[in-house]
Amino acid sequence: MKNGLIFPVTAVVIFAGALFAGYGYAQGFGGHHHGMSAMGSCIAVMSSSQKANLKQTFSTQRQTLQTDRQNVASAKQTLVSAILSGSKDVSSQESGLASAQQQLQKDEDSMAEQVCSQLGSTQLSAAQTLFNNLTTLHANTRQQAKSYFQQAQAATGNSQSQTEE
Repeated sequence: MKNGLIFPVTAVVIFAGALFAGYGYAQGFGGHHHGMSAMGSCIAVMSSSQKANLKQTFSTQRQTLQTDRQNVASAKQTLVSAILSGSKDVSSQESGLASAQQQLQKDEDSMAEQVCSQLGSTQLSAAQTLFNNLTTLHANTRQQAKSYFQQAQAATGNSQSQTEE
């Protein structure tokens, strides 16, 4: 029985690693927000002296982004609490969450703009190419992982596919 678990456990670990690696590359340094992805690509093509100047930008924005993230977490908790308490109308909580997420997005985009504005045109072009390549890598990694799971299911005789995500 223990040997029978090796393949599924290994497959899950490989899939998770591939998925997170591809996702991380495609999304840059800061998560799934497009501004942060742009920032990651811009940082990757910066010279050493440009990177040294980032400390000031990051220290200036750190508290703002931390507050924004706390506001998003709080708004999510408020929404979950309302749902779990049986509330039939959670539109105000959803609006609060949307507002908090929008502010976080704006502040992340603002920081990305500050970082990317330090680049010259050749660097910006290289950052765009990098971003496009990593986005393609992410899509390919997800598709390949999905294919691996489908192959594994087919090999075990499981007719259920993962196309319904």
